[in-house]
Amino acid sequence: MTERTKPICPNCGGDSLVSDAAARWNFETQAWELSCANDDKSCDDCGNETGSPEWIDADRRDPAFHVFKTNGAGYLAAGWWVRCAEGVFGPELERDNADAARWRIEEKRKRLFNCCTNSLAPDWSQFSFFVIGGCKDDPDDPGYTLGLCSDEEAEFWTIYAYREPGDGEAITDCKTKPEAEAAAAELSQFSDLPIGWPSAVEA
Repeated sequence: MTERTKPICPNCGGDSLVSDAAARWNFETQAWELSCANDDKSCDDCGNETGSPEWIDADRRDPAFHVFKTNGAGYLAAGWWVRCAEGVFGPELERDNADAARWRIEEKRKRLFNCCTNSLAPDWSQFSFFVIGGCKDDPDDPGYTLGLCSDEEAEFWTIYAYREPGDGEAITDCKTKPEAEAAAAELSQFSDLPIGWPSAVEA
């Protein structure tokens, strides 16, 4: 039986890696099929981009750890994060694991709630739907932002949560529209709010 492995991020140890890939249309099956996977990988957990992920035994369940050859860090299959080159074990290991978990939560808050007070999620029960809007800096009023611009004019994109049309709040800013669409999908998943103006959602 061939040993099963999985790639992990050399930066944070997470296993949520995404690979750039290409697909081709198969006329026989009438479906898109994976053609090739590229070397570039990105980590959904920390945002790191790498062409050389680390590989570990996917079925290992014992506490043995995998040592990163690149940076002297280590990864524990049971979910612990450890800097084994520095001899971090026991209580220090538990503390470091907690620190890593807090860091990942902070990064997620900055990504999804950077327009909210203290980067904390609002009370979703007060909102009805999300809208993604293009934004740009007002050339006539430095420090002020013009919202809901066209894609051609937009310099960045903002996800708004609306109570009703005309009454909304900015939730987070994103550098690109694809990034905003991905963040909105994530927000929609755990808030149960639809994306789009009511007429578009109902259609």
